[in-house]
Amino acid sequence: MVSLAAGDRLSIEISEVGAYLKRVQFDGHDVMKISTDGIETHGGCAHLIPFANRVRNGRFSFQGKEYVLRANSPPNAMHGLIRGLNFDVRAGGSMAECTSTLKEDGFPWVYAVRIRYTITQETISIDYETTNMSQTHGPLMIGAHPYFLFNGKWEAESRGFRELVCNDGYFPTGRMLEPVSLLKPREGGYDTPYLVEGALSLDLGDIRLELSNRGMPYFMFYDGKYGGGRSIAVEPMTGAPDCFNNGMGLVQLAPGRGFSCGFSIGISWK
Repeated sequence: MVSLAAGDRLSIEISEVGAYLKRVQFDGHDVMKISTDGIETHGGCAHLIPFANRVRNGRFSFQGKEYVLRANSPPNAMHGLIRGLNFDVRAGGSMAECTSTLKEDGFPWVYAVRIRYTITQETISIDYETTNMSQTHGPLMIGAHPYFLFNGKWEAESRGFRELVCNDGYFPTGRMLEPVSLLKPREGGYDTPYLVEGALSLDLGDIRLELSNRGMPYFMFYDGKYGGGRSIAVEPMTGAPDCFNNGMGLVQLAPGRGFSCGFSIGISWK
């Protein structure tokens, strides 16, 4: 485990496995829910590469060929392929750089993955760079899965949240609802994808977060059982769930080329 601190205000803990962000504290206050069962997508912030959320039935077609991924959430493939990878983590001052190589059965491309953390006393920035080391174009989607603790209630605001209409609860059809500017707890909860215009603000009761993104305009909102009734996952993504099949936000990465994106979390007391 690697720790970074910015003065005595903001500190984070990073695991070498998956470059997973295990804990964030602001003025001694936990900002993210800590996973209680050891599963990275049930707390903290897991990184999801080369796809986030689900690939329907673990199958996709790319440039005329069919591929089958391991169905780790039967019948679907879910939350990428790097959560169990060992990363080389080099930390100094307020920055940590995490590097590894993705090679996985069923996914015949080799990707060099770099995840960089930078913190100030009030901000965490996470930047991704993925390079295709293979001889053919490869598909790519990048996501993150942070859980934010709230005190009593939460609300999210932006210039526009456009909900993606889904089949079977999870798989976008390509249709979107008219934008709204405010999300808050609702009957039935959230396991819902959105296309978000600009930055979003998250009111967590006692603290406020400002989430800005660089090339990650899709967000999944989740407040189901793994949130424990006290946290909400607000997950930035470069594409929509199942984008390997629906193409919404899919990156086609040329041989030898890299793709970069990222997001920042600004933290303040209300």
